[in-house]
Formats: sequence, C-alpha cells, structure tokens
Amino acid sequence: LTCASCVNAGNSSCKTCHSARPFLHTTTSVLGGTCLEESDENQGCTPGFFLASENRCLMCHESCLTCQSSSPTDCMTCQPASPMLHKSTMSDIVGICHESTGSNNDC
Repeated sequence: LTCASCVNAGNSSCKTCHSARPFLHTTTSVLGGTCLEESDENQGCTPGFFLASENRCLMCHESCLTCQSSSPTDCMTCQPASPMLHKSTMSDIVGICHESTGSNNDC
C-alpha cells in the first residue's frame, strides 16, 4: 500500500504518503493523488510537474515540460508544441514557452 492516508475510506486516491514513496503526485486541484518514489529527476516529480510544499507534485502550465510553478511564466523547459523559451533577461532560469514563428524575432 502506497498511501499513508486516503482521501476517502477504501479509495485509491492518496491524501498523504509513506516515506518509501514520499511524493504525492496530483493531476488536478482536487485533494488526493498517487504516491511516487523519490528520483533525482525533476526533484522527485515526473516531467510536467513541479515540487510544491509538503512533497506534492503539482502540474506545470500546459506549455511547460519542466517548471517552478503552475504559472505560464515559470517554465524551465518547453513542450515540443511550444519549443521557444522566452526569458526576460539572460540570467533568468524561467520564462514563457511559445511556438516558433520562423523569424529571428522569436525571443
């Protein structure tokens, strides 16, 4: 059993996780999700998710492959459909993903 506690009795949706699988991976804003093992990649979360408080893996904005939050301005890498990462400054590690227009003015 991967859940330390479930959202509802007999439910497979976890509210909290055991230490062997400490990352709660949620796909919606609804409480509950699946417990995942720790991995070095993406701070324990799968691509498309970011590590939030209490070891919760929350969804990135749909344009981001990796991110720091669910905001479209916090993408670290982009999905193939929106491959251009626009940063405000060269020192920024996050930005906005958008489609390439094929011009030199993409970023």
